[in-house]
Amino acid sequence: MSKSTQGVTTVTQGGENTFPAAAFGGVQVVKNAPGILCSVLVTTSLSAIVTIFDNASAGSGTVIGYIPATAVAGNIFVFNMPANLGITIGALANTGAVTVSYI
Repeated sequence: MSKSTQGVTTVTQGGENTFPAAAFGGVQVVKNAPGILCSVLVTTSLSAIVTIFDNASAGSGTVIGYIPATAVAGNIFVFNMPANLGITIGALANTGAVTVSYI
C-alpha cells in the first residue's frame, strides 16, 4: 500500500492492485502508467524465465523484475521497483502463470 504525506511515500510489499497473468504468447500490460512493481505470486509452476519491464505497452526496455524458470506455485518474489512508464510482462508462452501486485 502507498501513503503519501508531505512528499514522503511509504510503500508496503503487498501493493494496492493485482493482475493475473496467464500463460499465452503475447506481452501482457499490467499497468500502462507510472507505478511500482511490488511483488509477484507464482500461481502455476514455471518452465521459462518471466521478465518484467518498465514499459507502458511492449515487452522491452528497462528490466525491473526476473522470475526464474525453476519457480513453483506458491513462490512469492518481492521487487518494490519503480516503473516510470508502466509495467509489462514479456511473453509467457506455455510457461505457467503469475499474479502481479502493483501500485
